[in-house]
Amino acid sequence: GPVPQDKKDEIWERFKAATDKINAIRREHYAKIEEEQTANLEAKKALCEKAEEIVGEDYPSVNAWQKKSTELSEIFGVWKTVGPAGKKENEEIWQRFRGAMDSFFAKKKMIIVDEFKGAGEIFDTVNEFFRSRDNNPDVVNGAEIIHVKDLAALKKMLLQMNLT
Repeated sequence: GPVPQDKKDEIWERFKAATDKINAIRREHYAKIEEEQTANLEAKKALCEKAEEIVGEDYPSVNAWQKKSTELSEIFGVWKTVGPAGKKENEEIWQRFRGAMDSFFAKKKMIIVDEFKGAGEIFDTVNEFFRSRDNNPDVVNGAEIIHVKDLAALKKMLLQMNLT
């Protein structure tokens, strides 16, 4: 409502002092948030670089791919602990990180499929060889005998032999 003329300047000064205090606290609060978001963005960029470095490499075996999968999962675990960046930057950096992860797992899947396909071809050759020799249904690997009827076990053994 209306303020008496003799109190007008005094009330205005009190109001202005209070709003200046509130605005200073608000500016400080948002500056702190912006600083945190900038630090989070830098941390996420570093994680993206690590993930992209992993994607850029070729690994000689399925075991090596698995180790790098574990490493990438650990990087993702760290990612989850980092707070958000600014709205626009947060989505962009997430797409970058997700793209690196998707690329890595697509490459890994192709390698594993190729390895498994190769093991299947080896299995077919081994199976044919032993079947042609006196109709012997067993494949000898050291002292262990694996029955050819157990396709999954033989493929697993062949994959393990080919992993290192």
